[in-house]
Amino acid sequence: MELNVNELVNVLHGALQPEEALRRANEDALQRAEGCAGYCTALVQLYVVPPPQLAAAERLLAVLCLKNTVARRWHSRREDEEAISDAEKVTIRQGLLGSLQEPDRQLAAQLQVIVAQIARLDGLQAWPELMPRLLEEASRPAASEAARGLSFLYRVVKQQAARRLLPHRKQFFLLAAELLPRLQPIRAATYQAFAVGLASLSADAAASWLVADPGSDPAGGGPALLHAAACLCKIERQLLLHGWASLHQCGEACALLSAHLDVLGGMQAQQSRIAAAAVTGAAASEKLNPLLLIPAKILMEVQDLHPLAMAECLQRALGFFLTQLTERTLHSGSGDASERFLVRGLMFLRNALSTSAYLPSRTSSPEALHCHQTLQLFFSTAALPQLCHALVSRALLLTEEELAEYEEDPETYVHEESIARETGSLRKCAERCLLALADTNGCRTQVQGDVHMHVHMLHRHMLHRHRHGHRHRHMHMHMH
Repeated sequence: MELNVNELVNVLHGALQPEEALRRANEDALQRAEGCAGYCTALVQLYVVPPPQLAAAERLLAVLCLKNTVARRWHSRREDEEAISDAEKVTIRQGLLGSLQEPDRQLAAQLQVIVAQIARLDGLQAWPELMPRLLEEASRPAASEAARGLSFLYRVVKQQAARRLLPHRKQFFLLAAELLPRLQPIRAATYQAFAVGLASLSADAAASWLVADPGSDPAGGGPALLHAAACLCKIERQLLLHGWASLHQCGEACALLSAHLDVLGGMQAQQSRIAAAAVTGAAASEKLNPLLLIPAKILMEVQDLHPLAMAECLQRALGFFLTQLTERTLHSGSGDASERFLVRGLMFLRNALSTSAYLPSRTSSPEALHCHQTLQLFFSTAALPQLCHALVSRALLLTEEELAEYEEDPETYVHEESIARETGSLRKCAERCLLALADTNGCRTQVQGDVHMHVHMLHRHMLHRHRHGHRHRHMHMHMH
């Protein structure tokens, strides 16, 4: 049965009507049309060249119908469902290649899913034009256009990394080795433009630049550069985690870890500076959170999955995250971006300081021996006592609100604490970190001694406050 495009437009319109009976009738008609020849071609045509009577909501519905049909019928899964024909697949791919600069966020989000779905179902070899076109779009000089291309590229790379069969993993290894050097010029241009843009402005001007309306600057300005940089971080995370069986053997990838550490240091400094801006400082500084959270997650996960790859930057990373834990403002239990950042930093510290991958042996690689020496240096300096002090006196302390919750219902509070995940609670993460360090041969005795000392000091301090408060209340009552 051939499909009439004008009838499809009417059905799309009817499927969005508020009247339930009319809406259901048109939804059923859409479902029946899915099996008609030319259905996907018509949907692509309605997106690419929408007729005047097709409103924005109906155009979005056409894209959603295309996404659902691709997911169900790209390959035949059931005998009673006919797969999309090869001719239609060619039309769909061509239409999607023309959609990579879609400015509407809702449409772009759905189109990204479709492109990534097709690339995963068929493999990139069946769509050879896709990756060159994505890299071309990601290399555009306008930040807003480059950000759109990078968003599509991230979705495709993420789906390729999720294919876990051995042949698929080998294909992704090849993709990562080819893609990483191709991304470096894009990365350098994007980060340089963003960093220079921030550094060249005063705190107030930088805050305004970050929260500006993207439509006010045709090139996109600060928000577009920030989006592009965040997309690059996400792409690189997929490549670093899944692109090599032995990441430490790829020097270019290991150098990228040092670059992410540089991003962390730079964005931390800029966030502190911009937060002091008079008007929009707090809101603008929060815009930089993705460039703190994503690189921190990359370092945490790479240290866990590929610990030897951290050899060149392990000492710097330990120092950076220790400084953040001891100096950054804590809002334990709030679940905000600052706490999530500290949790990731603390998980990096815990994993790095307690991993068995750095233990020396006859077969240890040079990277493992270098990391072992770095840890021995950390354990022999004031860094370890500083870490223990920060954990005991900052991360583990209860706030006044938490103390009140405990006083009101101790059993419920203890139960909620016991089931809390360390990835979402700084206190739970600090608890696990102390337990791991106290069980690590290289620092067990020192950690246990430091913890006992700090707990004793806190206990004496609390007794002093209690007695002082009691005397104060007694004197106040006596005067009255």
